[in-house]
Amino acid sequence: MRKQIQHVYPPVGTVLTHQIKSIRSKNKIIMAEIVRTGSKTGYGILYNGKIYKSMTAAACAASGYVVNGWTFWHIK
Repeated sequence: MRKQIQHVYPPVGTVLTHQIKSIRSKNKIIMAEIVRTGSKTGYGILYNGKIYKSMTAAACAASGYVVNGWTFWHIK
């Protein structure tokens, strides 16, 4: 049975992390933060100085490939 993912944004100010494993360099941890925006949803993800509209958009920008943002990020 597949694990059901809850698609509810964490509170504003929550720090999200992901560990990137690289063959060429040491592992590094990237971070993003849940922020309040004036958009329809009212939330966004601040990553690398840019606000993304969804967890997935921020995760794709961080990873460089298509990935499910709800499974990519971890709450710090």
